[in-house]
Amino acid sequence: MKNIKLNGKNESGFTLVELAIVMIIIGLLIGGILKGQQLIANAEISATVSEVKGVDSAISTFREAYAALPGDMSNVAARVPNCSNACARDGNANGSIGDGPGAAHATLANENGAAWAQLAAADMLSNIISTNATTVVTGLTNSIPDASSGGQIQLGFTQTGALTSSVIVNTTGGHFLLIDNSGPALAAPGTASLSQSEAARLDRKLDDGAPNTGSVRAMGAGAAATAANCASTATVTGAYNEAFGSVVCGLYIRIQS
Repeated sequence: MKNIKLNGKNESGFTLVELAIVMIIIGLLIGGILKGQQLIANAEISATVSEVKGVDSAISTFREAYAALPGDMSNVAARVPNCSNACARDGNANGSIGDGPGAAHATLANENGAAWAQLAAADMLSNIISTNATTVVTGLTNSIPDASSGGQIQLGFTQTGALTSSVIVNTTGGHFLLIDNSGPALAAPGTASLSQSEAARLDRKLDDGAPNTGSVRAMGAGAAATAANCASTATVTGAYNEAFGSVVCGLYIRIQS
């Protein structure tokens, strides 16, 4: 009888060492992605800080050049080059850029709507976006700047410091920028654009890091528009709710002080 020899292929799987190497590579890739996301987030915060300071500087430069505030100056068309439509809207020259932050920027009746167009026409601010939204009044072709961290940078003045009911602690009057996301109509602060962590990091870079003191004040936004969604309302121990990741914050930032 002949001996029959069966030839077969040896089956083999991954060894523990090979599996460990694969897991290490996957871990490094995930770590790299997360680190990259963190770097992008940090860059967006830094860019927003620069944008806020850039707006403040542009307003100061305009004030020095024309002895008037953008939006508030009179006889605009004869003084500012390439200024027409919304840009040519004369202000009342009372020394303030009228209407509070978030108050209907997209109407020709408001100084803070014309201010952006005048800054752009005077070549002092370049990051003005254009919009054809139906909520924008005819002739207002220049909208307002986007914030790199999310939302838009709104502008306005308050005499009393009572900005909105959702601000944690009202501050003294003056000119403010508002980082919010109300859209081109900007009827009022409403839709949030910042998480608690983003708001806190911006506050620390621009001011004292506290939501209820200094020149930067937190604002609760979103559907509830409750300040406590963004941070604690305690007067002394107030802190941002950084452990949560909800996009429920806006920021009021005092400028021209």
